[in-house]
Amino acid sequence: MLMSKRQLYLSSFSEIGSGQAFKFKFNIKDKKLEGFLINEKGQFFAYINRCRHMGITLDWDTNDFYTVEKEALICKTHGATYRPSTGECTHGPCLGKSLYSLPLLIQSDQIFLDLEKTEELYAD
Repeated sequence: MLMSKRQLYLSSFSEIGSGQAFKFKFNIKDKKLEGFLINEKGQFFAYINRCRHMGITLDWDTNDFYTVEKEALICKTHGATYRPSTGECTHGPCLGKSLYSLPLLIQSDQIFLDLEKTEELYAD
């Protein structure tokens, strides 16, 4: 598999347990953004940390993105919930919209953000 030349190391599989999240910062051109990586039952997904309703971060700077039951991601400000595997809003004022997904690269047990693909997706 051809790997991107521009990638950001995020975590190894062992550093982020199931139902846990990890925040990270990255740049697209001159824009500074924050993302988060989740381990959803052994599968890894990453999203831009921005609620689709209000444009604020989902967590309160706590790295806590899941509901108490760990069944959904939640915006801590107003309670919109999102499906962890797709980022689709399943409850709340942004119903039907989705979190902005970030492309990951997996090498052995290491997880990277593909900065080239991210820039292609969100350059505007």
